[in-house]
Amino acid sequence: MLSLNKSNLFILTISICCTYWSSVATQECQLDLQEDIPNQNQPIFLDKNNQLVIPVLSQGHGVLIFKQGDEITIACTGNRNGAIDFEDESNVKGQCSRGGLQVDGKQVTAEEFTCDQLSDSYIQGTGTKCGNGSKTGEIFDIGFKITAGFVKMFSVCHDVKSANTLYAQHNVYNSIGGAQQESRRPQFRVGDKTMFKGLPPKKAYNQERNQKIVFETALGSKAEADKFINKSSFLARGHLAPDADFLFAAWQFATYYYANVCPQFQSINAGNWLKFEVAVRNLAKTMNKTLSITTGTYGILTMKDKPIYLDPRNQGIPVPETFFKIVFESESSRGIGLVCTNNPFLEKAPKLICKQDICAANKWPVMQDDFKKGYCYCCDVQELSSTVGFLPQIKTKAVLPFK
Repeated sequence: MLSLNKSNLFILTISICCTYWSSVATQECQLDLQEDIPNQNQPIFLDKNNQLVIPVLSQGHGVLIFKQGDEITIACTGNRNGAIDFEDESNVKGQCSRGGLQVDGKQVTAEEFTCDQLSDSYIQGTGTKCGNGSKTGEIFDIGFKITAGFVKMFSVCHDVKSANTLYAQHNVYNSIGGAQQESRRPQFRVGDKTMFKGLPPKKAYNQERNQKIVFETALGSKAEADKFINKSSFLARGHLAPDADFLFAAWQFATYYYANVCPQFQSINAGNWLKFEVAVRNLAKTMNKTLSITTGTYGILTMKDKPIYLDPRNQGIPVPETFFKIVFESESSRGIGLVCTNNPFLEKAPKLICKQDICAANKWPVMQDDFKKGYCYCCDVQELSSTVGFLPQIKTKAVLPFK
């Protein structure tokens, strides 16, 4: 078995010119996400322009398809990641020949596309400002470092001063029905030294040592705080761009940055908010369209007229009053805003942040009976954007219905 020298990055460049794991008649090379690409020690697949290759859906599986003559790059990203079973070189070219892929005249199998470890992600500031008025931040891109540079997967608008992410933007691809299923959950991390200068977020989210203290201070007694923070009620790390919206295990793991989460009550995170997330993925599948998603928060949750922060000393990591998700389909310029409260202890329906709920009229799930799971509703995109005030412009021609 041949292995690579340890290095920060290993890249295998493959020039595909013939049929590979596919019908000879189609002259295509195919890699099945479920059968050919391991969830463990997984590389990153890039096209000739060093962009992420997006799988298509075929018979319920996600499949990478390359046409005759296409060139791809397989990269093992992260610190000292490498050791795919090829010669001791940083770049290796190969081609499809006689029904299989050859590298330097040697035929290789899909199983040999394996790294020392799962390819790691990276978060970096862009210097580009985002937001508006009192709500401003910087765009941080999350993706993968390769020899040729950085490959973006999705982005967040993060306010470093308040340790608060205003919104995240990503795509849910029409092949989401063929995504890999990864049951493991990695540890959340900061990933950028400029972020979270106050209380470290790992400590801020700790239930016993911080969340209970925050609520006890706001409510004036431990007994009152215990009603909000206990084994069944606590503030979870609520994903903005959810892991299940991404196709590869390595992509899913890349969502576990503190800049991609905001404090969300667990009963809502795993309740009606999750139902909205699942509905978005189902819509991408049934429409067979890629959906552009902008997910953010609005307002700060208050208790006895006191705003709640997980880092109150620095007024950092605010607990949102509301979570929202704008779903946009670019070909038809249709979109809709999905909104959920972040207070499972409401005693009555909250005031909407748009004029009216349009869920039922557009066949989206109606979820307003159980406040504990989140009071959720739908808004017109332009109206929601106007109310929020800090979002990038999203022009819609009509409302996006749920099918």
